Amino acid sequence: MRHTERGAITIHVALALIAILAFAAMVVDQGVMYVARRQAQNAADAGALAGALSLMYDANAKVEATIAAQTMARANVVWGEATANADIVVSPLPFNCPDGSPSCIRVDVLRGQPDRAGTPHSNTIPTYMMRMLGTTTQGVRATATAQIAAGNALECIKPWVVADRWTDGSGTGSNTSGWDQLDSFDFGVDSYTTAGGFGPGDIGMQMMLKGDGHDFSSGWTLEIDLNGGNGGSVYNDEISGCPNWVPTVGLYEPGTACSTTSDTDPEKGCLNVKTGVKQGPTVQGVADLIAYDPGATWDSGTNSVTGGCTSAGTCSTANPLGIPISPRIVPIALFDPGSYAAGGFNGNGGMARVINLLGFFVEGMCSDVYVTPPAWCGTGADPSKTVVGRLMAYPGQSDSASGSAGPNTFLKITRLIR
Repeated sequence: MRHTERGAITIHVALALIAILAFAAMVVDQGVMYVARRQAQNAADAGALAGALSLMYDANAKVEATIAAQTMARANVVWGEATANADIVVSPLPFNCPDGSPSCIRVDVLRGQPDRAGTPHSNTIPTYMMRMLGTTTQGVRATATAQIAAGNALECIKPWVVADRWTDGSGTGSNTSGWDQLDSFDFGVDSYTTAGGFGPGDIGMQMMLKGDGHDFSSGWTLEIDLNGGNGGSVYNDEISGCPNWVPTVGLYEPGTACSTTSDTDPEKGCLNVKTGVKQGPTVQGVADLIAYDPGATWDSGTNSVTGGCTSAGTCSTANPLGIPISPRIVPIALFDPGSYAAGGFNGNGGMARVINLLGFFVEGMCSDVYVTPPAWCGTGADPSKTVVGRLMAYPGQSDSASGSAGPNTFLKITRLIR
């Protein structure tokens, strides 16, 4: 009988094909897993930052923060599919950061993997080549933790810098033993320290912004010279929007020169200011802000903004800056009234030291907010010239050129830490 090797190559090809297909299966499906894992991480990152941003404005809004985290995580698809809320696990709030502070939020995004409690999640990712080897599904899991921390600088500041709270020694105002909204600063009798200024405990306090020239009273507001003293239309633009000439403004570093206009350095918290405000453009600018989000109101029960785009979840669209907060929440600065009064400034060319940065929810002009304006709005035509709003936190930045954030800062940043 004759022996032949015909057909042997077929056996070798078949064996090689099995190995090639197995390798291809591993490459293709591993590639799917790595892409899905990256997408899941993006979703977790976005969810954690959104939840932290929600908590930044109201630390007690745990349900709202969870919803914000799930909504933003769900907006980032994982292998062509939005992850259901049941598969986006948000940490119980408050959640401790690695440093022990209860200012973090953690988000896990799960696709076909068990969660931290061991509960399985059935939203698996399909395989393609591995099916030939009997594996039809695979899973991924991603986690992200975001922290709320103190900031020391911000962008797009409004052209208002307001006197920080001082220690009343003169007994003026309706509260003769302390500061109140009818108080006036009496240089040489009243005193100022940053420790006695406004702080996070004052979130929700209703304040007025008024430019009464040299009347150093509560709500005393100076105009920041942001654009070389250009006219009212520019000032209006600075209130209702964020022109490209508006600089980053930071906190003042003690010891930094800030006594003449040549010392002007917004990033280091030294501002060139002028007395008063432009009343007509202020009224128009405030009207523009309100028109962006007319349904927004202040909820004294939760000490936060409600209604309008906040409740609808559409603030990113309503806000001209594209950030997910009501456009009526604007950034303003507080200045050191003691150093300003000691400088003897008059009219233009004044120098104000930025002691704090915060958010201000614009309710409107006093005459529009109240049928019967309170005494601190002033008399006669004053209520129609006085801006009324609420003190609150605001998202900022961390800037190495600016002064350090102190315990009274309203300015917050959100950052991924894990």
